[in-house]
Amino acid sequence: MKRCRICLRHIESSNSIIIRNMPPSAQGFTKKNSKKNFPINYHFGVCNFCYVPQILNKPVNYYKKTIRATSLSKTLISYRKKQFKNFINENNLKNKKLLEVGCNKGENLKILKKFSCKIYGVEFDKSSVEECRKSKLKVSRFYLNSISSKIYNRPFDAFIILNFLEHIPNLREFFINLKKNLNKDFTGLIEVPNFDMIKKKGLYTEIILDHLYYFSKENLSIILDKLGFKVIKKEKILDDYILSLTVKQKDSKFFFKKKKKIKQRKFNINDINKKLNIFQKEIDLFQKKIRNEKFIIWGAGHQSLMICSYYKLNNKVKFIIDSSKMKQNKFAPGSNIRIFHPSKLKFEKEASTILVIGGGLLRRNRKKYKKKLQIFQNLYRK
Repeated sequence: MKRCRICLRHIESSNSIIIRNMPPSAQGFTKKNSKKNFPINYHFGVCNFCYVPQILNKPVNYYKKTIRATSLSKTLISYRKKQFKNFINENNLKNKKLLEVGCNKGENLKILKKFSCKIYGVEFDKSSVEECRKSKLKVSRFYLNSISSKIYNRPFDAFIILNFLEHIPNLREFFINLKKNLNKDFTGLIEVPNFDMIKKKGLYTEIILDHLYYFSKENLSIILDKLGFKVIKKEKILDDYILSLTVKQKDSKFFFKKKKKIKQRKFNINDINKKLNIFQKEIDLFQKKIRNEKFIIWGAGHQSLMICSYYKLNNKVKFIIDSSKMKQNKFAPGSNIRIFHPSKLKFEKEASTILVIGGGLLRRNRKKYKKKLQIFQNLYRK
């Protein structure tokens, strides 16, 4: 019997399923066709006490690192500028010390520096920390997994955790250690993928082992409340794909106050496999439309990896193209399909179809290849 990662209660068998033929990770690209890339089964369950859907397998071995395959887009940079400016102004953080947990190569820190001079970061990936220091950012190589976790330059007045929380195996330990590095009247900004949107659109191709938890606005609020955080603002951002919550230290006098029950939206865990089976029909129709010829996939993001692995597209996809250098000339986790630079398309003579999964095809590239190849964009989105 599996236990909930957050509250350590047993998850009943009626509240769990097995999702078969899934990628072993979202970042395990190998230089050779490898057994390490073979698909695995996910044990997926929902806790009756904290209501959080979660993957119960052993986490990926690089969970401490923040990995972003590409730099921030112009659209996202523009959004972050407005968002960070408002966050600092609304919470009076202009001359206060702000920490980003999981700062990667410092993309967000560079934007934050425009609005406040006391900006710090922690990151476990050694090469990312070195990159930050080359950019003269104040970043320490660190992970909050020890009772004695003391971050250099602590205490901090505010923190941000952007799309990193869902990777952390022990959330309780993580937040206890984070709080030890914060002032009592801290403010925090937390962002996670929005499971409400995933459920609504049936986008269970978003499930990947790297993301251990699947947070909704309700269940994340419950977790944060139990861990001593007061949620002061909730919103869905970036086309509802992301949940963004602003938090503060919970007043101690409310710790023992009787909690109001938060009404949870019903979630039938069996709906996951049901929706994935329905999507199989869409893939079959797509292949029929292109007369069962081999096709090319644009994008080696986690949605693409999941689809290739779960639906066993090894013999149907000729190759994958992706603009990330860290993925090129490697094999995809779960399917062992080869990944190339987009320039590979210039020399393609056999396959005549591109299926774009989980990302935007840049207009300049669309114009470049549309005369030669027919392009189907975002098949998996409803």
